[in-house]
Amino acid sequence: MCFCFLITKSQTYTPQEERKELVNLLVKIASPVLPNMTKDQLKSSMPLKTAIKPYDFRAEVTYLEALGRTLVGMAPWLELGLDDTEEGQLREKYIQLALKSIENVVDPKANDYLNFTEYSQPVVDAAFLAQALIKAPTQLWGRLNKKTKENLIAEFKKSRVISPFYSNVSNHQRH
Repeated sequence: MCFCFLITKSQTYTPQEERKELVNLLVKIASPVLPNMTKDQLKSSMPLKTAIKPYDFRAEVTYLEALGRTLVGMAPWLELGLDDTEEGQLREKYIQLALKSIENVVDPKANDYLNFTEYSQPVVDAAFLAQALIKAPTQLWGRLNKKTKENLIAEFKKSRVISPFYSNVSNHQRH
């Protein structure tokens, strides 16, 4: 898989160098989210600027968006699991961060407990989180503790109160 957007005309990467660069980018993207969420401090440490109405609700939905989209992007890589390589050790670190992050966001007592029910956006980001679990069934879903699985299922069920928009159908399909 070539990610040519990363390579300028003056650069050439071997496949190993390209993979290392992509893993570095993945970690760079995930590092502000997962370590803070693991410490139950994402809401208190993530700077958030919201626009004026009608988007002033973003503070209520941004954190689930950050987690769901981060994990769905990382999930195929995380599913490779631990091995003896430097990359395998790094993956295990991020698997552990992801597991603890998920545990915190579905714990009603946690500071980083997330909104799965208010406004329409959480249904989208809950879907991204669910997709991450599907893409990494062994390393994410399979390694969650029983209580976290129960809490996560309960939060997913709560998101059912949100009716999705008909944004991907044509007008004649709506009637």
